[in-house]
Amino acid sequence: MTSVAEEVHHRIEQEIAETYRNLEYIVYVDPKPQELPPFLQSFRPEIVAIKRGEGGEIQEGVVVFVKTRTPQSVTLQQLEYLIRVVQSQPGWRFEIATRSSRETALLNALLPVLSLDKIKRQIKLAQALAQQEGAESAFLLLWIAVEALLRHQSRLDDVEIKQEGTLPLLSLLYTDGSLEEEDYYQLRNLFSLRNKIAHGFEAEELSSGAIERLASIANNLITQLSNAA
Repeated sequence: MTSVAEEVHHRIEQEIAETYRNLEYIVYVDPKPQELPPFLQSFRPEIVAIKRGEGGEIQEGVVVFVKTRTPQSVTLQQLEYLIRVVQSQPGWRFEIATRSSRETALLNALLPVLSLDKIKRQIKLAQALAQQEGAESAFLLLWIAVEALLRHQSRLDDVEIKQEGTLPLLSLLYTDGSLEEEDYYQLRNLFSLRNKIAHGFEAEELSSGAIERLASIANNLITQLSNAA
């Protein structure tokens, strides 16, 4: 696994562990053999959550497999055997945490974003294309620039993006105060136009005004980031 993927996997593990702790389980992440009940000591489960009774006896137990590693850390046969062993124990269950939008959001939060110099060059190229009957290409280049700038802003302001996608990103930055109200509503209105163009549909409503608004928002965001630096 790459270092970014490893970090995402670790964060997902910690979030799952915290969820069980909030439910009053004792949680072990990558537990040592001595921390496991006898029937699990020949395995290497990633997360084990245990709820004990007043006398210290195990009332409930959960084994969690976090399915984010590529290639998989265990074979399908090993996983099936572990599931059978866990389910044969009274009060125990097995859960698989599969790839989710949360994992994608975490992964994207760790990936590098276009540099400000590259974004500025992209804006200039878009403005040149707009003068040469390349309106669709200009609009998409500007949208890429704006979204990259929004991600820079989210990292600068330490805004945690829990759900991936452009609209959640806009909403989070607007709620946090990192995105001006006017820019927020203009970007929301332009988002459907962006989708049409990106997916190859005719966008008759695309105008020089829409391109100018997008370029203006991009320049506002660059100014905002430069002032904060």
